[in-house]
Amino acid sequence: MATDLRELGKTAREIADILGQRTIYAVPTYARSTDMRRSNKRVIGDLYGEKEDPSGEGGAPDR
Repeated sequence: MATDLRELGKTAREIADILGQRTIYAVPTYARSTDMRRSNKRVIGDLYGEKEDPSGEGGAPDR
């Protein structure tokens, strides 16, 4: 679950809170195998004003 949350772009603190952990100490262990492509694509889209379609595949620039 932590890996999925990290791929969705959640921070270590958010992941720890969702999992009911008091510290973020264990979060890097859970998220080590994270594939950040989905999160990175969303962040780049936000940066350049691209809208994401419902399938999560990205979209054309908002111009």
